[in-house]
Amino acid sequence: MYKLYGYIPELKLIKTDKNEEKIIDTIAKLIHKVERIQFMIVSMTECGPYVRTILSDRDFMDYIQEYVKNNKPLTRRLKK
Repeated sequence: MYKLYGYIPELKLIKTDKNEEKIIDTIAKLIHKVERIQFMIVSMTECGPYVRTILSDRDFMDYIQEYVKNNKPLTRRLKK
């Protein structure tokens, strides 16, 4: 379960979803509509809560790249 928080203008829960892509889509829609970029994504892992902050466009791009890297399906086959 992922929870997206943002400071709009104070801290508030924006979205809760099991699908991380929906969280990314929500940030993409909001990122240029807010005065300051201040988002926090909280997810529960086997080791406890994991918190990711997004404070700039660059942070958001890094987050997307990490998501794609960790969730990209294997598209190449090994040669035999």
